[in-house]
Amino acid sequence: MRAIHFFTVCLSIGLLLSGNLALPISAREYQPTRRGLPGRREGAGTRGPAQACVAQKPTLTTILPETNLGLTTTDYPRLFVFMPQTSAKTARLVLFASSEANPEGDVLYDTTLTIPPKASILSVQLPKDGTIPPLEIDKNYHWVVTLQCNPADPVTDIYVSGWVRRVALPANLNTQLQATSPRDRLQLYTQNDVWLDAVATMSDLRCTDPTNPDLAANWQELLQSVNLGHLAKQPLAQCAGITASKAQP
Repeated sequence: MRAIHFFTVCLSIGLLLSGNLALPISAREYQPTRRGLPGRREGAGTRGPAQACVAQKPTLTTILPETNLGLTTTDYPRLFVFMPQTSAKTARLVLFASSEANPEGDVLYDTTLTIPPKASILSVQLPKDGTIPPLEIDKNYHWVVTLQCNPADPVTDIYVSGWVRRVALPANLNTQLQATSPRDRLQLYTQNDVWLDAVATMSDLRCTDPTNPDLAANWQELLQSVNLGHLAKQPLAQCAGITASKAQP
């Protein structure tokens, strides 16, 4: 079965490269190929399941596969997190240059996040202004998002964590990605397990054409492929111009 699936994927990519096949958007074939890393996809308190500043589910959630690892081809990717309706006034993202044995290694980036006025999926662009070095290929980076429910009592904080890893794609596939439309690009990202680039591409398409029912269905399918389908109807904060705010000194 694995051999048949691999042959199908290769044949599809080959036909696309030759111009003989226009692939539709689909996430049905998304299958993580890397082993999982320790993380927390759904929010919990630092010392237990505290939900001091989130009244109802869904709670704080990383938009990642269940492996807790999102692959990207870019040196400054975007990270995605569902930000719930919350009474917290501050939220924080910290990016570490880490290893599995030492997840909280050197801090590369520490920023305050804008908490949207309504529950929504927040896109966080890692800065391209020299604040941090570009992500290295084949290196894991650990990231943690924390809702600071009560700055005077960190025990009430709600946090999630995940990993990002930059990968290099084969030259012919990378060339094709640069030449195709975002719709065809999405298919290649999902087939090659490049999760973060697939989510970024799909979210941009949705913001460009928010009433398109096909794009809504594709977004549902993409999130459902990693058991996050319950978040598919949540708004995208980026469509309203809401992103991360300034870095902390």
